[in-house]
Amino acid sequence: MFGQIATVLRTELKMHFRDRRSLSSAMSLPILGPVMFAAMMIAMAGWLNADDPLKVPVVGAQHAPGLIEHLERAGVIIEAPPEDPEAVIASDDAHVVLVIPEDYPESFTKGEPAHLQLIHDSSKNASRVPVRRLERHLEAYPVRSPRSASSSEGSRPRSSARSWWTTTTLRRRRSSPDSSCR
Repeated sequence: MFGQIATVLRTELKMHFRDRRSLSSAMSLPILGPVMFAAMMIAMAGWLNADDPLKVPVVGAQHAPGLIEHLERAGVIIEAPPEDPEAVIASDDAHVVLVIPEDYPESFTKGEPAHLQLIHDSSKNASRVPVRRLERHLEAYPVRSPRSASSSEGSRPRSSARSWWTTTTLRRRRSSPDSSCR
């Protein structure tokens, strides 16, 4: 009985080794599968690397020195304001640009929300993590107004944590090869 099994096994192995196509397809998944999985994990780890310093160009940083100090304490590197924030995002020189409006100090003094603007390109995977990190730092900023500074609940309620900044998403048009023909 064992001899018959060995004969059939030997015959099948000869046939498989003669047929190069079936042999290569049978061996490709066990060999290339782990390599492809490792490459994907390395790429994703590069996208999600939170150890890199967060560099943010800020337009209007002089209007919110307390916020800028908070971001610097959190490890954010504040860069010089660009002349055209949309162009900086489109040229991949930065992942996100923070714009602080000129009326920020007046709104802050009145106890009203002063809407900040985050400019980024959501079509880029590489920009998602820096944008989310900046949003987390903004959520952690304890906004206090002069009216509420004397009360025990001086910081804004958590339910309105996101109401004081807006996100401007830039989407680049991808040019197709035949778009000039139309």
